[in-house]
Amino acid sequence: MNFTLAKVKESDVDRYILQTESKYFSINELLFEILSEYKINSSYEIISSSINRKFNQSDLTDREFIEKSIDQVKKMVEIGNKDSLKKTYIHNKFNILKDDAGDKIYNTLSFLFNKNIFSILFSILIITSIVFFYVNDIGSTKLLEHFQESLSWTNLLLYYLLFFAIIFFHEIGHATASYSFGAKPKEIGFGLYFIFPVMYTNTTNAWKLDKIKRIKVNLGGIYFQLIINLALILLYYVIPFQNFLLSLLIMNTASIVASFNPFFRYDGYWIFSDYFNLQNLKEKSTSLIQNLILYPHRTFITIKNKTIKISLLFYSIANIIFWAFVYYFIADYLFQRLASLKMIFSTGDYFSLDLVKIIFPMLFILMAFINLVNKAITLKNLK
Repeated sequence: MNFTLAKVKESDVDRYILQTESKYFSINELLFEILSEYKINSSYEIISSSINRKFNQSDLTDREFIEKSIDQVKKMVEIGNKDSLKKTYIHNKFNILKDDAGDKIYNTLSFLFNKNIFSILFSILIITSIVFFYVNDIGSTKLLEHFQESLSWTNLLLYYLLFFAIIFFHEIGHATASYSFGAKPKEIGFGLYFIFPVMYTNTTNAWKLDKIKRIKVNLGGIYFQLIINLALILLYYVIPFQNFLLSLLIMNTASIVASFNPFFRYDGYWIFSDYFNLQNLKEKSTSLIQNLILYPHRTFITIKNKTIKISLLFYSIANIIFWAFVYYFIADYLFQRLASLKMIFSTGDYFSLDLVKIIFPMLFILMAFINLVNKAITLKNLK
């Protein structure tokens, strides 16, 4: 069993990490000490004796306890490595920058994550974007109207390509942040999430960083997009292509806002997870909701006794409300678009942008339906 151990100093409580070839595990202090001894000594009796001395107790562990603990870790590592190969949200991955390929880029840009530079510049960039939209009186309604008016197949393709360039810079931000804190990123790649093309950065090594640095890694992509916003704002006042630049600003800003959303597996999700020390946040949230449905009395007792974090309870309830609103909004939108759909079929205009506006919400509803069916099957198996 090949593994390494790390102790991460946090402001509130220390974290203990077990790292294998493909995965990180959060473990408790006792198991951390057992595995530390196991790496230098194969005798369970000696390990037990050493652990008892470290914790100043005579019967904290014995040979049987040590053996069972190490066997469980071996199984956990084996299952975890298999799951890391099977369970992935992104499929058909293609590496763009791998291993040392991006080191020169990350090294050049790493100064942006200097403690003082990051804090000051990040604040200035956010204020600059807010002031720009406020001064130009561009609210959410005007944003949507402008973007819809500027849509054409040519513009859509151009926006799409430029947006992918922006998202690549977003991923460079995550990778640079991780690199600057000594947690080298594994790769930046391209893949499919369901049927949608996406980019991703493998910053698994950031797990060994403390909470503040992990949050900065999470914010790295948004930070770099805010830098792009600043560049677009400056160009907006210098060159004549204002409508085009404004459309890019709208796209980039909408992407930044969406990235803060904690109910998707975007940056906001990882920021919330790291800030409140809630590893496997989605799984814990789903489990809590399932327990509230299946065992309400027992679950309310655990909440009352504060054995469940308030932050997890808040997230779980807010998550349900958010997705209920999203499904309602999309269903209402599709209902209003039925007339447009009938018109498309009657005219045979299957290359209309109106059809694109209908197809994507329908795909989202399909994904939601598949997700609900999977959860219903899980609930049925638990009963």
